[in-house]
Amino acid sequence: MSARKNARWFWPGWMHRKHRRKAKIAQVRQRDGDKCWRCNHPMRFEGPPNCGKAATIEHLTPLCHGGTWALDNLVLCHPGCNKHLGTFPRERKERMRINRPASPGAGARDARPGCP
Repeated sequence: MSARKNARWFWPGWMHRKHRRKAKIAQVRQRDGDKCWRCNHPMRFEGPPNCGKAATIEHLTPLCHGGTWALDNLVLCHPGCNKHLGTFPRERKERMRINRPASPGAGARDARPGCP
């Protein structure tokens, strides 16, 4: 067997995906900061990827609804928040956000949609 045929076993495809995922998380983190998009609590970027405070990528418009991997469609969420948002459309996900930052000068009652 030639060295070229054996080379594919030393760098499996999942390693490429792992590095691309880390790069996407770094880009979204630089844009949005260290807080979860849904609950606005801090996330952990070091440590095991399956802990409750880890960062996961959430697609605002899900891939099954025609979403893409473009940065404007990605946000960071905790694993539980990501699971809670599921594959709902973008508009419903916006309504499901909790602890949304209020607009400056507005009271907490004014920050909720549909309040007079």
